[in-house]
Amino acid sequence: VSQGESTGPAEATPTDTAGSVTFTRDIAPIVYRHCVSCHRPGESAPFSLIRYRDIKKRARQVVEVTETRFMPPWLPEPGHGEFRGERRLTDADIQLIRRWVEEGILEGAAADLPPAPTPVGDLVAAMLSEATVAMDSEMAVHIVEIVQAAYRSAREGCTVKLQ
Repeated sequence: VSQGESTGPAEATPTDTAGSVTFTRDIAPIVYRHCVSCHRPGESAPFSLIRYRDIKKRARQVVEVTETRFMPPWLPEPGHGEFRGERRLTDADIQLIRRWVEEGILEGAAADLPPAPTPVGDLVAAMLSEATVAMDSEMAVHIVEIVQAAYRSAREGCTVKLQ
């Protein structure tokens, strides 16, 4: 590279991110809502995603695991009931995360960062409406998967409530 020649895009500063996706304004709310219940110190995930510096080094991995819907883990398939506290990402959330990485993993202004959520400690899975399920149905398989996931969470120290 000769003098004056660019080796890639310059890192943007918070003042020039108005039209760009930033962690503080756009990504933190998604991560706080769907990821940090596990991805925080002392919880079941192997690393934290609460701070920008935590997620920055794993940003490409986050794109991969969200696009394949490996993360966040949510066993019920779409179309088989609605759940309170559902952690499934929307297609728009996943596209926004990808765009954030493509635009350079910008941090954004500190004033835009929402407060980090406080730990709740309980996992609650509740159907929004009552349902009768035939035990030989596909829905029964999903219910068993939910119960198995709750059991795994309980073994990891979480309090689990099935309502």
